[in-house]
Amino acid sequence: LVLSTDAQSFSRSPEPMTREQASQSGNFFALDLFQSLKGQKGNLFFSPTSIDLALVMTWTGAAGETRRDMSDVLYLKDYSSGDPESVSLAYGSLQNAIVGTDAPYTLRIANRLWGQSGYMFRSSFLDLLSRDFGAGLQTVDFEKDSEGARQTINTWVEDQTEDKIKDLLPAGSLGSDVRLVLTNAIYFLGNWQHRFQGSDTADRPFTLESGKEIRVPTMHQTHSFSYSEDERMQVVALPYQGGDLEMVIILPRDKGGLPALEAELNTRHLTEWTTGLERKSVRLWLPKFTLTGEFSLAKVLGQLGMGRAFSRRADFSGMSDGADLFISDVVHKSFIDV
Repeated sequence: LVLSTDAQSFSRSPEPMTREQASQSGNFFALDLFQSLKGQKGNLFFSPTSIDLALVMTWTGAAGETRRDMSDVLYLKDYSSGDPESVSLAYGSLQNAIVGTDAPYTLRIANRLWGQSGYMFRSSFLDLLSRDFGAGLQTVDFEKDSEGARQTINTWVEDQTEDKIKDLLPAGSLGSDVRLVLTNAIYFLGNWQHRFQGSDTADRPFTLESGKEIRVPTMHQTHSFSYSEDERMQVVALPYQGGDLEMVIILPRDKGGLPALEAELNTRHLTEWTTGLERKSVRLWLPKFTLTGEFSLAKVLGQLGMGRAFSRRADFSGMSDGADLFISDVVHKSFIDV
């Protein structure tokens, strides 16, 4: 998330935000974002948690109407007029809960602020993000060496994602007017609790959205999984080692039924579809797949209601009392290999 250049006081919200409320707000935002992105051609893959965390960290430095707009989009309306500390604490707690400790999988969430050398940011903003998100400030020189700053940031992202996310910021994406880049990197590596055997993997038919049938390498096993079905869909949850995390797969029964299910994908329906699962013996065929996603989200977030934050009318006086700041872009890149 990139902020460029072109005071408001806070009153405490009466009820501090909880980790559960932070999770719920993130889920609402994730599904809004999905509905905005689903119309693109081809497959869609993105990490809503990564985007949400970056935007919430930015929200803590917003003020006035900019904060109110961002609060509406991020489902933080109840906290738009209060002290950002409650929200920061809740999301920081959620981040720590997601990562966990001593798990049989690797899950890392890393945050970093990249600020213009010599630019004065409010210590309250920096302290909040460092304490709750582990987002330390590293200075670079966008003014004199924006390309060098870009390469430094990209190298950090590559290191945090085991080289899975390369060139997050493309050449020419950072200008000399950039004052702050906020990065969030999430990396997950886990084995299935019930592993597929290579001997059961073979080329099997897979139907594309167009109705065309192709053959792809497909894994197979029969095991007891959490499962449900109705006349429109089948739902199965595949746990990873340790049982804390799982991949939930929703499969339309009709070959052309995916758009209808996507249209219904909201928090209420997703909760209904995933809370009614029961242990059953399931014959499971799962294609191997690798997906990448790359987005500039400024336009989409503007359409959702955050347009002020991307304009010279933005108010980020919670970050700095110096020059005017606004968001010039939100860049997201994702990778998954199953």
